[in-house]
Amino acid sequence: MKNYSILVVDDEWIIGNDLKENLESVGYKATLALNGEEAVEILKNSDYDLIITDIIMPIMDGLEVLKKARELNKDAVVLIITGHGAVKSAIEALRLGAADYMLKPYDKTEMFLRVENCLKKLDLHRREQRLHKELVESYDNSKITGKARETFFHMIVHDLKGPLSNLLSAIMLLDDNSASEDKEFSTKLNKSMRKSIVTMLSLIEGILDISRLEANEMPVSIKTINVAEFAKEFYDQSKLQAKASNRRLLLDCKWNNIQAPADSELLFRVMQNIFSNALKYGSKETEIGIYVNQIGEDAIISISNEGSLIPDEYKTRIFEKYFQIENNKLKRFGAGIGLAFCKLAIETMGGKIWVEDENEKRLSFKIALKL
Repeated sequence: MKNYSILVVDDEWIIGNDLKENLESVGYKATLALNGEEAVEILKNSDYDLIITDIIMPIMDGLEVLKKARELNKDAVVLIITGHGAVKSAIEALRLGAADYMLKPYDKTEMFLRVENCLKKLDLHRREQRLHKELVESYDNSKITGKARETFFHMIVHDLKGPLSNLLSAIMLLDDNSASEDKEFSTKLNKSMRKSIVTMLSLIEGILDISRLEANEMPVSIKTINVAEFAKEFYDQSKLQAKASNRRLLLDCKWNNIQAPADSELLFRVMQNIFSNALKYGSKETEIGIYVNQIGEDAIISISNEGSLIPDEYKTRIFEKYFQIENNKLKRFGAGIGLAFCKLAIETMGGKIWVEDENEKRLSFKIALKL
């Protein structure tokens, strides 16, 4: 069941009702307004996750509906429907804050895709608002002082500057090329902007996760898992990502029935973090290995890759909160958040995490879980 409410605005009952019924057929809660004024009155009394409005209507057109909707709720998400002759008006709607537009007669598959994309933008915005609130609260309650505070803010500014610059450039390109009506170009820019936003939100979410773990406020559910089966599941979900990055992914489980207590969700996130680092910082067109072994009373999960090695003096410090390697010969190793989260998460499960050199070319992150 899709728990989203959608207001459809169209002065042609047959078209509007058909759209309403299509949306309801896949689980959306849909309401139909037959003109702009009726839609505004409905919006005054009820909140909707998405507004889909025709642009050319008597009494009040779609642009006016868009303006009124955003006056009532500045975060209103609006999808414009227009005919081929009113594309310029649709582009104007985008400049006024519409999330997207589609041409009619619309293709049902395309319509569902555009609705889903609009709702993803809504979810992303809501997540951003929640994280912002939590980040402010987290900082107010933090113990960051003096030099640590200065380092923290320097890191935040540095790591947000890149995706923010990409986002601004994409928006400017979208403005410059809007008259071309190049939907493929617009789609690529939207994808780029969405990636930049996700990068920023992930950075913020990482900071909050560390804060929750330190304060014992993150829910943890430790149950006995089959470590080999867990590693196989991770491998199955990650091999396409590796292939997309032109990397080979190897799984080697020498022990198939190792049982260990762990929070499977937290452990998956830790492995995903290490795997992402291997993709990002490892040598291209090389192999990433996932190994499961048992040494004494520990189940050992290793993720290794070929790439820049970490000097011995930094092998412990990279797991410190906000620590970054200061060495121009090495790639900048993250924002000092991901590995700090990994360490806290594994220690919460009673385990250990460390990094070591396998040889002169390969780096291996190891997770030990008590049997």
